Amino acid sequence: TRLETEGHARMKVCLVCVWQIETDLRKKISLGECPHNDFLELADRLNAEILHLGCVKESPLSSVAFRLFGSNVGMAILAWTRRKDFDLFHMSNEKIGMLLAMLLKFSRKRPRISIINHYLSQNWKSSIFQWFGLASAMDAIICLNEFQTNFAKTVLRIEPKKIFHINYGAMVDGSFFTPAQAQQGGNRYILSVGQENRDYETLMSALHSLNLPATIVPGGMGNPNDSCFSLAASENKLKILYGLSNTALRDLYAGSAFVVVPLRDVEYPAGITTIMEAMAMDKAVIASRSRGISELIEDGKTGMLANVADAEDLRNKILYLWNNPLVAQQMGTNAGAFAREKVDLDCFIEQLGSIITGLNMN
Repeated sequence: TRLETEGHARMKVCLVCVWQIETDLRKKISLGECPHNDFLELADRLNAEILHLGCVKESPLSSVAFRLFGSNVGMAILAWTRRKDFDLFHMSNEKIGMLLAMLLKFSRKRPRISIINHYLSQNWKSSIFQWFGLASAMDAIICLNEFQTNFAKTVLRIEPKKIFHINYGAMVDGSFFTPAQAQQGGNRYILSVGQENRDYETLMSALHSLNLPATIVPGGMGNPNDSCFSLAASENKLKILYGLSNTALRDLYAGSAFVVVPLRDVEYPAGITTIMEAMAMDKAVIASRSRGISELIEDGKTGMLANVADAEDLRNKILYLWNNPLVAQQMGTNAGAFAREKVDLDCFIEQLGSIITGLNMN
């Protein structure tokens, strides 16, 4: 697996991810059943090999580590056993990257390491990062929002040449998540999607007195009767859906009036996938003003930002867009233009690929 860089030696690249890539994923993509995968696209661009969770059994050592300590340790050990096969490892998970950097820190000759920084500001991660001096064992820290970029510079004191900030830290397959590909049927409703650091309690409180049709797709959360969704029993206009296919989710976006993403205030971009998918579908987004995503929405132009954990403020903004569909439509048009220009998957892969190839020139 080699990458040809003009004027430089070939570089062997390995992409490491903590999830399992299905053997028929490329077929599903070609059939239009799911969006393009960023790791597959990046591997094609760099002519790289992918190590994913399904590969952990290739090494007895990584297999034991996986059984004893979990997927992150297992994948880090697997990468370490392959350290002589590659010139560069790129990790989508900073936990794996930190573990691999610790294993390689004192090697006389080590491969280069590139990581995606989702949440290095988390206390235990930043402490370990500083205690073990991991910045010296890494070559690229690619940040997904302004907060993490500034934290890497000012608190972790990483050399500026090692810090990269990808455009808004997001990507969405605009060839899949597009209104032209969706079934446009269904009634007008409010849509909310996702699981990570969602504040559905506040959303439920906001919706309770409005009596508006709404659909919530809360990802992998448990039985709705075990959570704030118990309120749904008295709300005939509220639907809670689970286990949707990618195409069914796309159709839900298409039929919605706008999308609401209620968030807790966190420092990393929780909610970023839903926001970008909704924007690519030409939908206005109302999101909580979390530090992790506030830069993604231009308040009043591509959507609206509501105060965190403020049901009244969220209620007012929902009611405003519901009562002003032309405003919501214009915001959605603006959001779609933003997504296509700034965060389309092709743009993301081009930026990420350029960073990785550039490491061969330093």
